[in-house]
Amino acid sequence: MKAGWRTAKLEDLASFRSGLWIGKKGPLRTAKVIRNTNIRRYGELSLDDIAEIQVEEKQLESRRLQFGDIVLERSGGGPKQPVGRAVCFELDADDYSFSNFTSNIRINNPKQLHFRFLHLVLNWWYESGVTEKIQSNSTGIRNLDFNAYKALPVPLPPLEEQRRIVAILDEAFEGLSRARANAEANLQSARELFESYSGAVFSEGRHGWKSYQLEALVDPDCSLSYGIVQPGDEVASGLPIVRPTDLGHRTISLNGLKRIDPARASGYARTELKGGDLLLCVRGTTGVVSMAAPELRGANVTRGIVPIRFKADIVDQRLGYFMLRSLPVQTQIRAGTYGAALMQINIRDVRKIAINVPPRQQQAILINQLERAENDFIQLEKLYSHKIRDVEQLRQSLLQKALAGELTVREFA
Repeated sequence: MKAGWRTAKLEDLASFRSGLWIGKKGPLRTAKVIRNTNIRRYGELSLDDIAEIQVEEKQLESRRLQFGDIVLERSGGGPKQPVGRAVCFELDADDYSFSNFTSNIRINNPKQLHFRFLHLVLNWWYESGVTEKIQSNSTGIRNLDFNAYKALPVPLPPLEEQRRIVAILDEAFEGLSRARANAEANLQSARELFESYSGAVFSEGRHGWKSYQLEALVDPDCSLSYGIVQPGDEVASGLPIVRPTDLGHRTISLNGLKRIDPARASGYARTELKGGDLLLCVRGTTGVVSMAAPELRGANVTRGIVPIRFKADIVDQRLGYFMLRSLPVQTQIRAGTYGAALMQINIRDVRKIAINVPPRQQQAILINQLERAENDFIQLEKLYSHKIRDVEQLRQSLLQKALAGELTVREFA
């Protein structure tokens, strides 16, 4: 650590208070509540969708936010979404508080610690994985080990140096945010261009093409059914299953799949995979499509996936992949999707999806065209994804060096 710096436990530098709950006894007052959903990437506070709840006046008085307070996400998330993000509250309004999934951190001695510097430290803990190591998700909800969190060491440079670090990183991060936003916009444009192209290929009115409902296009042994409802716990060397969270890549292999007790698949022979099946997500992010690798023959899927095998004399399975991803089909899936906490589409609506099919002898040419277009998109996706990762890595490098007292003038030249 840099000479002249010291460290102190977070609990020795700040006070902590848990969040509000809905009041049951009067007098009641309306409070605007900052929740986990208001904490965005990099610890940015969003005032969109602020909740308002009725709370006991006495409770609100002790939990009203003040300028310079920090709201910490201490519970929520999920298996792949750790908690621990933090936002600065920099408003003068007197009617904001925080939810029972968050905590308020208030600095004890502002002459010793600047709240914006502490905010950098807390989010560095989150971004570098420190907070993830001290939280549990045994019930499906992440919870910080709050005692361990409060005992973490905070670097304490002199106050003026804290202000200098905050100012330098504010300027640097603003530039990095613009670079990331540009890369994300370019990635989205590339994605939309590919979707537009594939949509045009499968649009209505093409000579010699016929329109079918999906159920009329699949093999007789493809029932267009949901998979295993209760797959149970992981079992070593058990039956591989594909879950909605596994989808996203074009081809799904055995690598990384959950394995379950084969007895759990009893009664689900209709969704047993043959290898080469198309896997359509019907629960969660509906409409996502992947293809099962040949090695998945004999594996199965969970409730959120419908395996699809087309009649080979009508549709080449490779073309079917692009059909299901095309804009005309995806538009129908979005129209049939419902739900709030969990988005899903009914199997009867999946079976009725209308698809325009070219003559079988034309399909090889279309497959080549679509695969070339997809490969071009994949290359652009890799390019812009690398740019986004580079921005993330530079941000983390700057933050780490700043909090270790290792920033140099050259890095901001």
